[in-house]
Amino acid sequence: MIARLLISLICVAILSAGLVDSCHAQDTVYVSSGETGVIGYSGEVVSYTGERLVLKLSNGTERTFPGNTNIVRIDTQHTAEFREAQVHYDSGEYEQALESYERALQKESRAWVQRMILEQIIYCEQSLDHWESAARRFLILVSSDPKTPYFPCIPLAWVSDPPLASLERQARTWLESQQPVSQLLGASHLLATQRADAERVLSDLRFHADQRVAALARMQLWRTDLHRADVSRIAGWEKDLERSSHVLRAGGYFLIGSANVQIRRAEAAALSLMRVPIHYPRQRRLVARCLIESGRQLEVLGQTGEATRLYQELVDQFAAFPESAEARSRLDKLAAGQEN
Repeated sequence: MIARLLISLICVAILSAGLVDSCHAQDTVYVSSGETGVIGYSGEVVSYTGERLVLKLSNGTERTFPGNTNIVRIDTQHTAEFREAQVHYDSGEYEQALESYERALQKESRAWVQRMILEQIIYCEQSLDHWESAARRFLILVSSDPKTPYFPCIPLAWVSDPPLASLERQARTWLESQQPVSQLLGASHLLATQRADAERVLSDLRFHADQRVAALARMQLWRTDLHRADVSRIAGWEKDLERSSHVLRAGGYFLIGSANVQIRRAEAAALSLMRVPIHYPRQRRLVARCLIESGRQLEVLGQTGEATRLYQELVDQFAAFPESAEARSRLDKLAAGQEN
């Protein structure tokens, strides 16, 4: 009895310190199968990269899932700091979330969980418009796991606002590197101010062997043609987008929606833009932009009820972003119109 009590106390002490060993609760890996739906496999995740996930089962044997496995999610034991960060993040409190994720990262010793936390940090940085820091973190993530399943969090620019001076300087360094992911980041953030050099690099990257880099480079080049958008050009972009991995399409849908706005195809624009909040809710900075523009297009179509719902979602759930203030203004104008 005393021995069992001592073992229990040791486990409690280790878990309280945030260390990892056999006292950890089981991990559960949920895998999607077209035939049987979602199946959960329990054990201990030994490693998880873009190439494979290795799960140690309760009988001591290991099961390997290749990188093309559709892993829906992984349930594991997290520190109190990580759970606290999630609460802040879900509430749109990105500064507080970032601080808590940083503490969680320091306490976590499992490399695969560290990368999971790093992805969340990158999304936080984007929500705070910390693009330079987000890109640095992303390069660390890719260096740790070149085929990372978290590639969709890459902090690219999808609008043509000029970057801050510090970001522009750093982006120039990335552009001139020999690493394709660094070049992609640099070209993306320089496209608004150093277009010729950025466009040259993107034109090369669109044929890169890494299909993730190639697809995103092609989408980035669409930004240079938005002012020349027509039905035929947009149709070509849509076909190209369908050939890319579905997890990388958020920015592409935003640009196709923006192109349809340019040529006054309000319904097509709203449909493309709404794909982002529906299918890519973690891209919160881009989601907010899509919601406000979708609302405008719905107003053009006379669908003020639907527009009101989108504006209200922005006000309620995206208060940290400038689009929320515009949404509130639109709501006031719509309400005033109804009163008249």
